[in-house]
Amino acid sequence: MKRNNLLTLIIIGIAIVIVAVIYNSMDRLEYEDTDPVVSNVIEIRFSSSWAGIDSKAPFLEKVISEFEATYPNIKIINESMYGEDFLFTLKADFASGNGPDVFGLWPGSDLELLIENGLIADLSPILIEDQIWSDNFDPKVFEFLDQGYQTYSIPFEVIYEGLYINEDLFEAYGVTVPKDFDELLEVIEVFRNADIIPIAYNLTPEGSFIYQNMIVQLAGKYDTENPIKRDGSIKSGYIDAMYKMKELYDSGAFPDDAFTLNDAARNNLFIEKKAAMIAQGSWFNSEKLDETIGIIPFPIKSRNKTAIIYGIGNGNFHLTKAAYDDPIRKDAALLFLKYLTSEKSREIFNSSPSFISTSSAVPTGYLNRIGLDLTHQADELVG
Repeated sequence: MKRNNLLTLIIIGIAIVIVAVIYNSMDRLEYEDTDPVVSNVIEIRFSSSWAGIDSKAPFLEKVISEFEATYPNIKIINESMYGEDFLFTLKADFASGNGPDVFGLWPGSDLELLIENGLIADLSPILIEDQIWSDNFDPKVFEFLDQGYQTYSIPFEVIYEGLYINEDLFEAYGVTVPKDFDELLEVIEVFRNADIIPIAYNLTPEGSFIYQNMIVQLAGKYDTENPIKRDGSIKSGYIDAMYKMKELYDSGAFPDDAFTLNDAARNNLFIEKKAAMIAQGSWFNSEKLDETIGIIPFPIKSRNKTAIIYGIGNGNFHLTKAAYDDPIRKDAALLFLKYLTSEKSREIFNSSPSFISTSSAVPTGYLNRIGLDLTHQADELVG
């Protein structure tokens, strides 16, 4: 009897152990099923100046949103910044080894330095391989890039620059549009006496476009694009333009707080009719500007030829070498770059008053039309 009781207790004990083991196993399986699954979403970092108050910013967000809806396994981290902050941040990111995967940057010394340091991928094999994509661009725009046998940039947008004028203010104060620098100084005096800021200007990279618009008129195309003499000195057009800058400053042409004014505040001076003129480019065009606005070459007639700045803008996109060499990010980054510069995206950006496509299609919009008319009338187009 005692033996039977002992056997019964042993059987009960074994059963309890078995039940406990089974219970724990089921609990562990249930826990494993509820574990968060490791995400397979690929993040691509993107940077451009199409942000903030830039009129292309909402259209960029729309393109990114539609891309992510089409490719849910790719997340675009949009690090775009408006104004002078963009270039400073982009250069700092590359200097720290933390450059974006895809980014926009206009042609110039900053882009050339990135190419020289091997930080940007050569996309010519991809363009040759994907004819549908490469046929999306007017071949003539690549002439503005001068990148030899390689293609580091995908030019999606062209820009122009000039002196924007509030024609209604000129009419209200009975002054004519200046044709040379002496007439410009006379106009400045009239507006200064009327408590209208003659030229909206500030001490930032974008504010300096007034200087480069003077250079192209004084130096011409060749000297503007080749500013250094054989002996290492600077060509006279650059120096003469700086003296003209000083003359404008001494005449009271600029806002009193020009040294502390930010880009948005500078632009608003012109938009709100507090300033008569501003040196700007087509990226400045927005629904806030109507047909009371005119655009002229900067009025310095020291030569017989008129030059206009025209070429590739910040809609000039690149893929970093780091992303291109990464087996995980490469395909995703290329997919986004192609989508960003596709005909479908172009149709979205065409709704922006500041966007001029690199395709051969004639742009709509009053300011884009008169700006391009200015380039057609110019004797020289300076990249």
